[in-house]
Order: sequence, then structure tokens, then C-alpha cells
Amino acid sequence: MKTSHKLLAAVVVATGAYAATSWWLGGQVEAQYTARLERTSQLLAGKLTWQRTYRRGLFSSSQDWVISIPMADPSGAGGQAPVRVRLHSDIRHGPVASGKLVAAVDHTRVEHIEGLPRELVQNVKLGGPLTATTVQELRGTWRSDVNMPGGTAMLQLDGDDGTLAVTWEPAQTRVRGDSSYREVNGTTRWAGLHADVAQADRQAALTLTDWSSRYHVNLDADAWLLTPAHVSATVGSFLLTETSAGPADSSTPAFSLSNIEYDLDRSASGDFIELRQNLGAEGQLGAISLDKLEAEQTLERLDQQALRELQPLLLAALFSGSPQEALDEQALESVMRQLTDAGPAYSERISAILDGASGHLQWRVALAPKTSAPGGSRLALPFQLELLSRLSGQAQLQLPESWLPAIARQVQETGGPSAEALQEQLDALVAQGLLRKDGSDYTLHGEYGDGRLSINGQTVFSLR
Repeated sequence: MKTSHKLLAAVVVATGAYAATSWWLGGQVEAQYTARLERTSQLLAGKLTWQRTYRRGLFSSSQDWVISIPMADPSGAGGQAPVRVRLHSDIRHGPVASGKLVAAVDHTRVEHIEGLPRELVQNVKLGGPLTATTVQELRGTWRSDVNMPGGTAMLQLDGDDGTLAVTWEPAQTRVRGDSSYREVNGTTRWAGLHADVAQADRQAALTLTDWSSRYHVNLDADAWLLTPAHVSATVGSFLLTETSAGPADSSTPAFSLSNIEYDLDRSASGDFIELRQNLGAEGQLGAISLDKLEAEQTLERLDQQALRELQPLLLAALFSGSPQEALDEQALESVMRQLTDAGPAYSERISAILDGASGHLQWRVALAPKTSAPGGSRLALPFQLELLSRLSGQAQLQLPESWLPAIARQVQETGGPSAEALQEQLDALVAQGLLRKDGSDYTLHGEYGDGRLSINGQTVFSLR
């Protein structure tokens, strides 16, 4: 056989092999789409439904699909009026697509959303469609780049009590997951938003800038509520100002934070979920300028089985025309008993540095795990009293005396007592033993347990 014929035969074989591989990969991608939709349906207990038209070709495919989301009828007549999201996807099969060695590259965009309230359709304007480019990798993993459009909205507040005008910037999200769609990692970057509220007697404005976040989520086979996850985020600034109408018309920064850092960690510990989140920032609360502000929250011993049983109850209420009627109160009470029987605990600490002086407020409440009385001889208490019998709590306060002038200015600006009156109140609390003066700090330590509340060592009341 001539060399040219051999080359031609090799080209024909290679082309046929490539075409066969591309066709096979197209089938694999179609199967992955089906698995992804079934996975989503499983997590949401079948509340979302869809119709899909998939057109599979040799080197490329396309699909049109409609996702139906049951929602309450916006007319207020009761029942459901589903929102339908129409999407279109253009899929290029591998093994080479868009210049990359991959199984497929998918370009999807939202074509139209039907069934939204007329007010939203008329008054919300988007800068373009939501789009996503997904790369299905040969080893089964995937990654997506999602572009959320910017836009504007002008809405009427309830009862014609004013207007809300919002402008938001586009956001970019990059997501990566494994072949089972259970391990998901991602990042989001967002320039921010600005909102104005206008009412007859006052105006308010809110601005958020430079959002950046990273997250990792582990979705169990049948759980999505408070599943293990880690989220970290930074925000450039968050500003809320208010302007009051009248003779002293002025704009006041009610709340201003900058250099915000946020961290959340949800983890599984045996049969329980534990949640910890922290926030750090600097800024201003009214007339009080803070060198540093930190907040820490912890939620412990959340029963995982109870959370699984709570999921379908929440979905039934969320996707119902009458949420209150759809909520199974008996089942909800059973879940709440499971959660409280496990002995959950919640704690919070807020600390700040003002003019170089540190102060804090921290507190913790917990329920002791429920145990059965030996032989079942113990008299059963009503649910609320039984909770109270297992409740315990602690609280601590450290208030630097050097903070008082700034606090007094803030209190007076909001119509509170004068600095002299505030000092008299503090002195009275010290005289009663409800506050202590420890050097340059006011302090408090409170405890509750076994039906007894004590503050700074003295009993305030007792149920026994």
C-alpha cells in the first residue's frame, strides 16, 4: 500500500475514532444532565419539576428545558401559580472542545421567566441574561462560571408607605464539583449594590461594596439543611444612612463598617451538627467610632436526624399556595422535641475596642440532653416547663468607663436620657449590686440554672 494511502487510511480511522468518541461523550454528558436533575429533585423532595428537550448530535448537542417552581398565587386568591424558568444550552462534545481536552463544554443561558408578579416584571430591569459556562472534565468532575447580570428595581413598599430603589452590579461565581455532585467548591466576586428607601418622614440609603467569598459544601445523599460547609468572605464596606425630614434635616450614618471579614464553619460531630461563625470589622455605630468590632456565634448539638425530618416540612410550606395550612404542626412539634431533647446550646460574644479600651458582652444558653427517669416513675411535665427545668445560661459584661461619653452622645441623639441621667442609672445599678465597678470597668456576671437566677453572686429570683 502506498504511503499516501496509508496516511489516508490513518486519517479516516482517526476521524472515525474521534467521531465515535465524540458521540459516546455526548451520551455521557446527557446521562450526567439526567443524574444532576434527579439529584436536585431528590434534595428538594420532588418539589421542582422540569421538562427537557435534548437534541443529541455527533459533535454537539443542544437542549431546551423548563423548570417549574410552585409558588403562592400572586393574586392572593390562594392556590398555586408556578414560576417557569426557560433555559437553552449549546453543548460542544469532546474530546476536544473550545480548544481544551474535556468531555464537553456547555453554554447555558436563561431565556425567560414566566409567572412572576406583574409588579416585578414591570419594575425590575436586568442588564442581560444569566449565563453559565460549564466544563465537563474527562475524569467526571466539572466546573462552571456563572455570570449574574446587574440591574435596577423600583418597587412600592407595602401599604403605599414609600418606594424602594435598588441598583446592583453584576456578580461572577466560579463553582467546581465532583462527579457525584456532593462536594462543591466555589468563589463569588461582586462589586455590590446601592438601595434607597424614600418615605414621607424619612429617607434611608444602604450601600455594600466589594464582596468576595469562598465556600465548600458537602451535600449528603438526602440532606441539604445545615449540612457541613465552610464559607469565608470579605466585604469592602457596608453603610446605612438615614435622613429625617424637618427643621434639622440631616443625614446620619446609622451604621458603617469597613474591612469586614466573615467566616462560617458547619461541621458534623457524631449525630450532631455544630455551627460557628465569626465577623470582624471596623467602623461606626451611630455616633460611636469603633477601632475594632468582633462578633462570634456558636450553635452546638443540632440533631442531624431531626434536621432531615424538618426538610420536607419546610419545603411543603415554602412551595405551597397556603404555607400556614401546608405546615404539619404535629410533625413540626415532633421535630422540635427531637431538636430540644438533644441538648442544643447557643452562645454569642460581641467585643469592641473604642479609644484603645476593650469591652465585651457574652452569653450562653443551653438545654441539658433529655434523659428518661429510672423506671419511668418521674411525673411528666408540660413541654414548656420541661424545657425550663433543663435550661441553663450565663452572661458576662465588661463596659469600660471611658466608653460612657460616646455612649451618652449616641443615646441622646436617639432621644434617650442625658449623660448625667445615664450616670445616675449606672450608679443605682452598682448600689443594688446588679453592676460592679472593677477599677475602670463596669462588670456583670449572671447565671441561671435549676430555676435560679443570680447576678454578681446574689439571687434575683428562684423557682424553687
